[in-house]
Amino acid sequence: MVTPSHFNPYIKFRDQQRTVIPMILKGLKRKKTVVLGLSNGAGKTVVALSSILSYVRNYNEINYKEKLKIFVATKTNNQSDNYIRELNKLFENKGVLVEAIDKRGRSSYCINEEVKSKPFFHFVCNSLRSAMECKYYNNCQKEELNEDISDRLYGVPISSDNLLKQSRELEICPAEISNALTSISEVVVGSYQYLFNPDHRSKLLNLLDVELDRLVVIVDEAHNLPHQVTELKQPTLSSKDLTYAIKEAKHHKSEIHITFFTVLQELMSEYFTGSEKEDGLVELDKIQFLKLFKLRLKDHNIRFSKKFIDEMAKSGRKYSKRSAKRMISSNYERMAEFLYTMIESFKFNSVLFILDKTSSIRLRLIELDPVIKIRPVLKKTHKSLLMSGSLPDIEIYKNQIGLQNFDYISMDAEYTSKNVMVRVVRGLSSQYSRRSDRMMKNMSEVIIEVINTNRVNTLIFSSSYKFAKMLYELYSNKTDRKLMRTNRGMNAMQTDQLVLEFKQCAVNGTAVLGTIQGGRINEGTDFPGNTAQIIILSGIAFPPFNLIMKRRVGYNKRYSDNPLESVYYSKALQQLIQSIGRGIRSLDDKVYVIVMDDRLSQEKYSKLLPNYLKLNMLEIVINPRAIAMQGKYFLENF
Repeated sequence: MVTPSHFNPYIKFRDQQRTVIPMILKGLKRKKTVVLGLSNGAGKTVVALSSILSYVRNYNEINYKEKLKIFVATKTNNQSDNYIRELNKLFENKGVLVEAIDKRGRSSYCINEEVKSKPFFHFVCNSLRSAMECKYYNNCQKEELNEDISDRLYGVPISSDNLLKQSRELEICPAEISNALTSISEVVVGSYQYLFNPDHRSKLLNLLDVELDRLVVIVDEAHNLPHQVTELKQPTLSSKDLTYAIKEAKHHKSEIHITFFTVLQELMSEYFTGSEKEDGLVELDKIQFLKLFKLRLKDHNIRFSKKFIDEMAKSGRKYSKRSAKRMISSNYERMAEFLYTMIESFKFNSVLFILDKTSSIRLRLIELDPVIKIRPVLKKTHKSLLMSGSLPDIEIYKNQIGLQNFDYISMDAEYTSKNVMVRVVRGLSSQYSRRSDRMMKNMSEVIIEVINTNRVNTLIFSSSYKFAKMLYELYSNKTDRKLMRTNRGMNAMQTDQLVLEFKQCAVNGTAVLGTIQGGRINEGTDFPGNTAQIIILSGIAFPPFNLIMKRRVGYNKRYSDNPLESVYYSKALQQLIQSIGRGIRSLDDKVYVIVMDDRLSQEKYSKLLPNYLKLNMLEIVINPRAIAMQGKYFLENF
């Protein structure tokens, strides 16, 4: 089969897509970064792939000695799957063949059930591979399987499901095959981790055999980037971790390490119990904390330094090697990794030292500034395309991620009053200070009337799992509709199965699915046509305005005249916009939206909404029957 070296990216697209693609190509040629604000359902995925593939293939024809590769950074597995599906459609519809792989970690791709059930997965996996005791890994080395592997998995876009299916049939390790496919693929799709976590990035670039300046990047749902990057690797050390380390040090009769871990554990406990707490959190003066820690160690003739940490890590590797057959990992290496990060964090004013307590006291290193991790990456990549259907104001976004040299392409949605009706219910809110039994009862009465009057698939997005559970208990026994809901801790496979079952109910319009804003369904799961025609939002999912959020807002004063809007308001409104967008995927869709939070009518919030929502939004009084009938009239007559 012949793979076209490049293709015309403009054929058979909708008018809006045909307009945007040349704008992206022009921007890529002029600037290092293009920011694309394109509404939900407008086909951002296919637009991005078509533009980037066209650019890269034309570039590689001219610069064949220094070829570019493409990496797509996504937040969720659903979004990764979408890109592989679109690449397969490009081949089916246009004959464009692309070698592509959905890159995931070893734990996601493990099919060795014995290993998956073990704690310390990565240590156990590494030990078995080193000892050649994993049959799936060993089979990857067998030459007689090469032809089968090549026939099934090379030369086409490979989804995670397909890779797992074929690997089980051939009894080979999916992670090893994934790495092999990554090294030869034109397009690799993976989580933000692979691009913005330095450790993961270096491994990815090694597999691809390119430097960052030979990588063209697509960042999907880029409104998530500021928050996600600060959460990517949040180093944490708990008192329980130190207890295990002390136990191990006693086993190895290492008095110096027993003392070291004990001093650190005692100091964390003293600070937590002796300090004033805000929201259950204690903020440390990190310089004072380190000074006191060193002084206490000095009393025991221990000098805390990078050399000391190096020796601890070296001991950990030695202990792990001894324990490999028993599949026991040394705690020393984990301690050393945290201590390295802690020492490095003193270079940045943006790192916060926080103590909190869940099952044990934890010391957390919180990064306040996403710019530190984002700007260097975007500066070094060959080209980057950041895209989203719910970006905040471009000035806010530019400051959030440190954009400097970029083109901004924004296009309003073509959706009209025939596609969407938004009703904001006055007197209702999920705001904590306003919550009461009466408020919950009023919300449940609206839900009951709406779902009993309108026999269409309905999504209910709540501000939190706790709030969703409280509402569910009030309306669940007052309807004959099929009620489904996501629960905390559900994995991607369980969520996908629930969504599939919900969509299948659309034939009779029998199902109601409850979930949360900001969850898996909120990003990357589409409900086109009649699969979800009513969306109810029980509140706005503002994050807790705790000590950490206050520090984030305060730190971002250097980037924004209104940091409360750029850091706090915009995050919640982006999630709300994403929730509504799940049901509007084309100009043929229509969805009735009920927002049970009258804060959305306030100008400081509503101004962050896209025009198609603002123009079709109206605040109404609490009248469950009237709210239900407005939806019925809209869905049946427009």
